[in-house]
Amino acid sequence: MADTETIEQPVGPVNTLLVVDDDVFDRLGSVIRHLCIGMMDEAVNVTVLWRSKRHTVQETIGPSRVVPLLATRWPRRQISEAQLLDLLGGIRPRVMHCLSADLARWVRRWATAWDCTVLVALTDVRDVEQFVRAQSADKVIGLATTTRVEQALMERRPTKRGRIAMMSLGIPGASSPACLTVPERQPTAIVTALMSRDGSVDLVLKALHLVRKQGLDVDLFVLSAGKGERLLRRQADQLHLRSRVTFAGPMRDRFSLINAMRSADFYIIPAARRRFRDTTLMAMAAGLAILAPTGTIEDYLIDGQTASLFEPYRADDLARKWAALLEDRAAARQLAHGALDYVRAHHQASKMVDTTAKLYRQFCR
Repeated sequence: MADTETIEQPVGPVNTLLVVDDDVFDRLGSVIRHLCIGMMDEAVNVTVLWRSKRHTVQETIGPSRVVPLLATRWPRRQISEAQLLDLLGGIRPRVMHCLSADLARWVRRWATAWDCTVLVALTDVRDVEQFVRAQSADKVIGLATTTRVEQALMERRPTKRGRIAMMSLGIPGASSPACLTVPERQPTAIVTALMSRDGSVDLVLKALHLVRKQGLDVDLFVLSAGKGERLLRRQADQLHLRSRVTFAGPMRDRFSLINAMRSADFYIIPAARRRFRDTTLMAMAAGLAILAPTGTIEDYLIDGQTASLFEPYRADDLARKWAALLEDRAAARQLAHGALDYVRAHHQASKMVDTTAKLYRQFCR
């Protein structure tokens, strides 16, 4: 990791291009918004370059100016650096902050032409694999968002050690945990995993069936969509869970999802995700009791402190851990407190903004 004390800091605001696309916004929308808002108090001028498959970008991500570019499959159709510079109002960025490794590859030509530093957020194994396959360049810096991401990167390419920095993601925490705040209310659980055919939501339904067989009541809300929805609805009927399971569909509006979490008690991650999403941090920040499989890349899921971890692909183990929290509400509340306290201590939005602004200045040569 680079030594921040030995690098001369630039004078004046750092012109930064924050590069996002539809996929990144869907996965990291809350983080992006708080990053843009926080930069208002830093010596950083942020413009958002949004690669979108939509003809209009309607989402609000903060006060930063958004420059949308319609995504295309054909690299040769990518606009020139002169055309992009014109869209940016003639202000050449000194730093490009790409929120995925795929986006870093997309902006490579512009970054080379402008001789600017590219910071690449590495949030999961896919980002790491793409980053290590990319050609080495002194002005391309990887930002590991968890220690496990950093470890995965070092295992695959130890020679990149000097081009890695840490940047923990941040999100504001609630004033108090949402979990089981109303004793007389029926407990509720939320799952946001895609309804694919990989068996992840299927695992939750099986676990809920086992929990119900123990005489414990809890309602489940599936806040997602996917090709497996019809099969999962049929499974819910076969397990006699239709009255306990609501297939509510995805909540793409982050404010609606936050409100839903603050009205719930449990957040269930049925399987390790292929791509990182900020919903786990959102659930922790809302003060929910989290159930998750062991072995995820999210190092803030600590068994007994911030989450109750179960054996992957084991519905019976998930049911056992879930039932234990339903029977011992004090333990569930303590787990939710632990998750919220951890976010406040290690994943503050203000700390993320401060660290990111320092990295902009550090690598802006």
